[in-house]
Amino acid sequence: MNEYMSADGLSLQDLVARELLPLAAEEPRFIMSVSGGRDSICLLYAAHELFKKQQLQLVAFHVNFHLRGEDSNRDEEFVLKICRKLEVPCFVFSVSHRGKLSQEEARRHRLEASKPLWPGAWLLEAHHADDQIETLLFRLLRGTGLSGLSGMKVNSQREDRRVVRPLLRVHRAQIEAYLDHLKIKFREDLTNAEDKYSRNWIRNKLLPRIEKRFPRARGSILRLQSQILEEDEYFDAECEKIHRLAFTDSGGLRLTTLQSLPKALLKRYLHFYFRRERAVILDRTQIQELSQLIAWGTKFTWNAPQNWVVRLGRDGNLRCLKAKGRSLPQRPPSPAKEKKGKVQAAG
Repeated sequence: MNEYMSADGLSLQDLVARELLPLAAEEPRFIMSVSGGRDSICLLYAAHELFKKQQLQLVAFHVNFHLRGEDSNRDEEFVLKICRKLEVPCFVFSVSHRGKLSQEEARRHRLEASKPLWPGAWLLEAHHADDQIETLLFRLLRGTGLSGLSGMKVNSQREDRRVVRPLLRVHRAQIEAYLDHLKIKFREDLTNAEDKYSRNWIRNKLLPRIEKRFPRARGSILRLQSQILEEDEYFDAECEKIHRLAFTDSGGLRLTTLQSLPKALLKRYLHFYFRRERAVILDRTQIQELSQLIAWGTKFTWNAPQNWVVRLGRDGNLRCLKAKGRSLPQRPPSPAKEKKGKVQAAG
């Protein structure tokens, strides 16, 4: 058996086909961001081989952030060379970014770059099982709720773009074996070895020590993530029901409906509402502040991220509106002030 075979005897190529072919029956066009690194090159080759057999359509694109000087330009040249070899159309986007670039900012740039390329097509991403594990540890150590530990989904929606991650059940070792078996070259980002970055430290230092003590740790973490994801899907379905009950004809939310919810479910719903309706992710502190204001039930104004403002009016409905100007964050009122009727809060 090849090293890149899964436990159930499927090759990496088979695993990719299992995820993509059902989607291709609905939409046969795929676009992919190719950095030139190990993971994206692996997926590019695997997808190309599959698409060539199935007569599906694939377009690649590369975003050059110019963060590593001439080395970034060599990444761009490498990606263009590989795509020419595979006869895959490739578009290059140049982004000038000063200072450190977070993963979320990079994702945002790539999503923007993808928008003019086949708007209805699937966006392929090369995240794999080890990325899931590292993400859980990273979020756990930084502080997150249960939803933050669930990791990425194979299929998801990001704004108007449908995203699929066909390698999410594939481990890094399988990817390396696949590339080695087929003698496929890729570009190595030397910053991946620098432990000053938290994710690199988790990958290079923390995980090997955990596995030395707990050899089955990776499988245990993935099973935990799978369980959390199943529960997340259940609670999202419950939040849909709550939304139908709480939403008013004028676009507000009924305070009485929200106040009737258990605390845990109210916080879940607030996450759900802002993520789906306003494309905003609230952190734990913000959720705690807003849920407390709702529980108090006195007229308030609360400033959410990205210039959204939540107001509770005298009619007993909450409204989330876009602020005209930038609002300064303020602390929520204390219960003592609320009793005196001086409730004007923002956070």
